[in-house]
Formats: sequence, structure tokens, C-alpha cells
Amino acid sequence: MLDIVEYPSSDLKWSCAPVTRFDAGLKALAEEMATTMYAGDGVGLAAPQVGATSRILVMDPSGGEGKDQLLVLVNPEVTWVSPELEVGEEGCLSLPGIRLKVPRHAAVEVKYLDLEGNAQLFRYVGWASRIVQHEIDHLDGILMLGRVGPMQRKLALKSLRTKG
Repeated sequence: MLDIVEYPSSDLKWSCAPVTRFDAGLKALAEEMATTMYAGDGVGLAAPQVGATSRILVMDPSGGEGKDQLLVLVNPEVTWVSPELEVGEEGCLSLPGIRLKVPRHAAVEVKYLDLEGNAQLFRYVGWASRIVQHEIDHLDGILMLGRVGPMQRKLALKSLRTKG
């Protein structure tokens, strides 16, 4: 299991480099990330959250409840977004105990590579759309704190300071 990088670490501000090697090391990273995500009761985890700089994320909209719902996206890129926005509650393993109401696109289409380097294209809707957008933000060095208004951000930061 890997250690989760927590706010305010500068590691969370990295913009990750594309993966170019599809080898056993990449598969091991994906497996360790999934184990770490499930151990933290998460539904998604991106490389910077475990101190890695590669564009890879893992997600499971079922939170481990569904069989075979683990997804690994390498070099994900949003290619289409729905015009509809939905505001929903989000948490983050790197911001323990913080829940924010974050606006996200109701649906997104994402182009990515699987662990073998094969190109994939998938349209995510609802909960899965929210998760993939959150995790792709991490790959670009963006936290959910940057997606909310100043009052929510101020209250979240105050809460983080009092916990630490």
C-alpha cells in the first residue's frame, strides 16, 4: 500500500507527464494505487496523490462493492463535455474529512490508454463522470478547492488547519 499525499503538499500541484512505457512497473503502480484507494474507502485515486508523476488514475464508481468495476486510465484526456453542469458533494483522500459541493459536467467523453497501451474512448455520466473529472484534475495539479467559490474554500481551509 502507498502513502496518500495530503494537502498542502506541493506534490499535489504537479502537472503529470504522459506515460510512455507500458511495462510491469506501470501495472504494479496501478495495482498499488487500487489497493491504496480501496483501503482509504475511496472511489478514485490519481498518481500525484501517491507521489507519482505519471498520468495514470484508478477509479471504481462502486467503491469496491461491484465486481470488476475497477478502471485504470492512462494518459486520460477529456474530448467532450456536456453543457449541463451538476453540483454534487465530493470528498478527496488528499483532503481528509473535507466535503465540498463541486460543479461538474453531467457527462464527459474521455480518450485514454489501457494498461496494454490500447486506445480507448468512453462516455462517463453521473457519478462516474464526477469521479473521472476529479481525478483528471489531480493529474493537472488542480484540487477540488480550486473548483468551488471563495466561501467554501475558506471554510474548508479553516477546517484543515484546525485538524492539523
